[in-house]
Amino acid sequence: MRIGFAGLGRMGAPMARNLAEAGYDLTLWNRSVDKADALANEIGASVAVTPCDLSLSWSEMAFIS
Repeated sequence: MRIGFAGLGRMGAPMARNLAEAGYDLTLWNRSVDKADALANEIGASVAVTPCDLSLSWSEMAFIS
């Protein structure tokens, strides 16, 4: 399942990590691109440039943290 995840702060980043460890395909977005890039490299996710790109990534579900 493809999941779009917006918001990678104290709560969002651990949630995204857990979803990636469970085998979900994630597309991440965060206001600060550096956080999204760092986490994406760590967990093997892709990064959306804008929140709208989360929907364009064909995500079946979206989380907003």
